[in-house]
Amino acid sequence: MKSTADRTTLGFGALATGLAAGALIATLAGALLEGESRNAGPFPWLPELQADVGDGDFLYFPNRRNIWVVHPQTGRLIHYKFIDTYQGTVERSYVAQIDQKLFPPEDTVYALSERNIEDLLWVCNRRTGDFQLWRRNVRDGRLVTDPVPVQSGRDLLNDRSIRSSEPPSRP
Repeated sequence: MKSTADRTTLGFGALATGLAAGALIATLAGALLEGESRNAGPFPWLPELQADVGDGDFLYFPNRRNIWVVHPQTGRLIHYKFIDTYQGTVERSYVAQIDQKLFPPEDTVYALSERNIEDLLWVCNRRTGDFQLWRRNVRDGRLVTDPVPVQSGRDLLNDRSIRSSEPPSRP
């Protein structure tokens, strides 16, 4: 069994790693927001981001040593994984397209999993309640989701236990 000192040291090590990754992602987001994306500076892959996803306002979703970049108007998204922060190696995924008929820009909300435990991106339609869960395919770098979105809005509307004041009966 580990002593309290060992557990505290491990806790501080994990905290330091998390803070370093957070600082890197904050620097990246700051560079993008300040317009340094035109000349790239220390991030040589930023011009590729603009070429792949398009120009305009982006949404950034950092998660540990990963970041999701979403162009909400075009529905294009890409995922970056930071391999080595000292050498600047970054693994980028292919660009994916969100179905804008199912997820129109004005009704779509993007979110990461709570507590950033998993590197998953939730794409939700605020009006209908439908959602998709996007993830990166480890083998080939493609961004994948289920072909049909989960239709939670319809399920909630058809559930009689929600609309009635009586508790649901058990068989």
